[in-house]
Amino acid sequence: MWIRYIIKEPGPPGITANVLAPGAIETDFVHGAVRDNTQLNALVAGNTALDRTSLTISERGEGGRWVNGQRIEASGCMFL
Repeated sequence: MWIRYIIKEPGPPGITANVLAPGAIETDFVHGAVRDNTQLNALVAGNTALDRTSLTISERGEGGRWVNGQRIEASGCMFL
């Protein structure tokens, strides 16, 4: 609900905003556990539909402007 408020109320016309809900990705989050622990990385990768982990998540580009006011889960279909 918050993200829809941001788009509708205080922003200028044409603003796009989304909430990105990442899964376990290879970052500094949780002290780099997924990135630095090969066993945890393999466990996470083995539980995704793509059989891998991710380094980045992006919604760039002109096509991304059509996606607006959404909660986007980027987890690689973990535990599908």
